[in-house]
Amino acid sequence: MKLAPQTRGLLDYLLSGRAISRVIADNTLGIAALPRRMKVLEEAGVEVKKDRKRDFKGRPYSSYSMTPEEIERVRALLDQ
Repeated sequence: MKLAPQTRGLLDYLLSGRAISRVIADNTLGIAALPRRMKVLEEAGVEVKKDRKRDFKGRPYSSYSMTPEEIERVRALLDQ
């Protein structure tokens, strides 16, 4: 699976079993356009779960994650 460096970093982050939001993506991975990177992953065949949440002030945000089954499936693809 050939991915741009930022998108590969995002995939590696998700493969660690953690969820990611726009703020985490920007501060941790330097990704300013998280929805665009998620679309690239989905187009590459990676199933990403999107959850709508609210922060402590009630503002909505999206959190993205992968199921354990999807993590295993993608890891197997990457090992090929």
